[in-house]
Amino acid sequence: MPATLRVALGLLWAQFAALTLVLLLFAYRVAGAPTPLGFYVTAFGLALVISLYVAARLLQRRRMSGRAAATALQLLFLAPVYYMITSGFWVGWLLAAWIVAVTAFLFAPGTGRALS
Repeated sequence: MPATLRVALGLLWAQFAALTLVLLLFAYRVAGAPTPLGFYVTAFGLALVISLYVAARLLQRRRMSGRAAATALQLLFLAPVYYMITSGFWVGWLLAAWIVAVTAFLFAPGTGRALS
């Protein structure tokens, strides 16, 4: 497995862990004060966590569809990051750099050769 694919997988698994932690914290808060919107957002977050897990597993198995799924998720994550940046929340810049790094490693030549 080339280094670029290993780094991309490491970043994806770290992203999965962070998103799972945020989802658990959010679900705990929703359980304390339940609202319909809270349940919908929790369900959407759960779908994102499951999708990220599936994409990382596909990449571990060197499937090209894993790269497509991971790229689509990274593009999906860019939308809230954009609003974080425009509202002045500095963490948005860190998340944007993380997303660009994952995408760059996913499209590195070594990764492409390993997935062919």
